Amino acid sequence: MTKAYEVSSDKFIKVKKDESIYECGKIMGNSAKKYVAVVDGGKVLGIVLGLNIIKKLVSGEIFPTSKAIDFMTPLTKVNKDDCLEEILNIMIKDKTSQVETDNKIIDKDTLLEYIYLNN
Repeated sequence: MTKAYEVSSDKFIKVKKDESIYECGKIMGNSAKKYVAVVDGGKVLGIVLGLNIIKKLVSGEIFPTSKAIDFMTPLTKVNKDDCLEEILNIMIKDKTSQVETDNKIIDKDTLLEYIYLNN
């Protein structure tokens, strides 16, 4: 049975906690990624989602100078030994597309691709 640590990755775009929302959006736009991970001292604190930036900017809830730490979404933590089915159930229950284990991120698309290719 495949475990979380086998599909988790530290290959994601990282921004410092005091990075501006403007810079986060710019980074995502230049990389075609849907999110950036907010880190402090190498520890993953949460993520900033591109769609949330757009929604909050349009509604006036945040400004381009707002900081990532103030706008990020905390990640649900999973155990590195959790099996993929458990992780999918957690993602569905928490309505999230990313979870964290040992400062690595498991993305729903990567997880589903892994399951598809290995079944």
